[in-house]
Amino acid sequence: MSLRSSFDNLDSTGFDLNLRTPGARTYRDYSEEAMLEAIEAVKAGMSKKLAAETFGVERTTFGRRIVGTHPKAVGRPTILTAQEEALIAKTQDS
Repeated sequence: MSLRSSFDNLDSTGFDLNLRTPGARTYRDYSEEAMLEAIEAVKAGMSKKLAAETFGVERTTFGRRIVGTHPKAVGRPTILTAQEEALIAKTQDS
């Protein structure tokens, strides 16, 4: 990595545009569709490394999804069920 490339994502104030919040680590952006396409490519015989590079997904996360150690979304579980959320949304819309 060149020194120039480390400054490519800075705005005019010097803030790194790759950060979600100041001080947070950077995250790669890719769609769930890209992840699923990469998984299908591996099932069809493509190597994991090549599939991750081809579809632009994080290789570590992708490898975990293949093995099954990263199957769900990250974060706290919801308190309300989907039906309860739908009921609340319906009552707010009326």
